[in-house]
Amino acid sequence: MLDVRDLQSNYGRVKALRGIDLYVEEGELVALVGANGAGKSTLMRAISGVQPVAGGAITFDGQDITGASPDKRVKLGISQVPEGRQVFAQMSVEDNLELGGITRPRADTGAGIEHAFELFPVLKERRHQLAGTLSGGEQQMLAIGRALMARPKLLLLDEPSMGLSPLLVDQTFGTIKDLAKAGTTIFLVEQNAFVALSIADRGYVMEGGQTTISGSGEELLEDQRVKEAYLGI
Repeated sequence: MLDVRDLQSNYGRVKALRGIDLYVEEGELVALVGANGAGKSTLMRAISGVQPVAGGAITFDGQDITGASPDKRVKLGISQVPEGRQVFAQMSVEDNLELGGITRPRADTGAGIEHAFELFPVLKERRHQLAGTLSGGEQQMLAIGRALMARPKLLLLDEPSMGLSPLLVDQTFGTIKDLAKAGTTIFLVEQNAFVALSIADRGYVMEGGQTTISGSGEELLEDQRVKEAYLGI
């Protein structure tokens, strides 16, 4: 479904992505882990179309989208939950969700909102509350629900555990796992390697703008290099 080949991206003279190769098959949950500054979020932005690409190619659903605009990528079926959630603080929960479905027919909006409320019942209780007054965990739920409003073929999740308590991290990743089981294709970028690889079908380790190790989630959890560098074992 998603195929990234020799992808390169720069910030001025700094090479942020140095020839990334990875793929995500339909129905998979694939995790990309690595330390801060490894280039994970830069890669996510490049896939969603907001980070300029200096070389290589991105193919989605058989179509070359390397030069496609962000809105075209959304229409093709790519939806992102950005790092830091970025909900619209001065808008209600329900209005945030409606914005997520802006590319869908108006008739689909109601069903999409109800689906989000089924996934996250607490959002239904707060449907008229301003998004900026929600807790960090509730804002993460809203960001995921908003992304799902577009009925994406591929859901991009950028650091969903950021700023959350351990309990909320467990709840959030439980929801991500449930979405994957229900058939949603997910590409997850996450610094918390243990929780990400524990639910992933496959994973990649990123260091210095390159993918250095790949394998199944189980294989990476047992890899001594990953244990030492990211799991503290």
